[in-house]
Amino acid sequence: MSDWLYHPDRLRWNEKFQRRGMGLFGHEPAEWLVAHAALLRRQPCGPALDLACGAGRNAFFLAQLGFSVEAVDISDVAITWLTEQAQQRGVRIQAAVLDLASATLPAAHYQVIVNFNYLERRLFASIKEALLPGGLLVFETMTKDQLELTGGKFNPEFLLDHNELLQAFSELRILHYRETVIRGCADCDERAVASLVARKR
Repeated sequence: MSDWLYHPDRLRWNEKFQRRGMGLFGHEPAEWLVAHAALLRRQPCGPALDLACGAGRNAFFLAQLGFSVEAVDISDVAITWLTEQAQQRGVRIQAAVLDLASATLPAAHYQVIVNFNYLERRLFASIKEALLPGGLLVFETMTKDQLELTGGKFNPEFLLDHNELLQAFSELRILHYRETVIRGCADCDERAVASLVARKR
């Protein structure tokens, strides 16, 4: 039997989705993504990539805007659900199971890449290379301030340092950036995040 079946991240996320349901992060697209819908609408409607897509709330939003969406996640439970939902809604989304910790993205391919609630630092360089010139990156995930909100109950490896996201994509043209606390999240009371929108030069 393949080692993939016992991949710890696959098992962990499958268990989360099975126990807490497919609305783990809510069913509506991320607020930061919706807030930049006008910018996205001005983008050429080519390929778009949703990294660590989960149940596909952001992938569906991008598809509604006219992008050809690829959605990838390590959870086959999430990808199966997303694929079924896309078929039921008549929405074309190319969904696939992928271990992003070891993935390499195709170079100069995407008009838009979105990354929400996921941090894999080794993927930063590949994300930049995968954007087409003029392509947009929309990124949001938690910062180390989350430790204070949760009383230290979070793995700091998966939390950004202050300004880390800003510095990681400094070669891009930074259009919008913030570090803040979001209240009333779908899966938590508070979430400390860094949020970025940037364009490849």
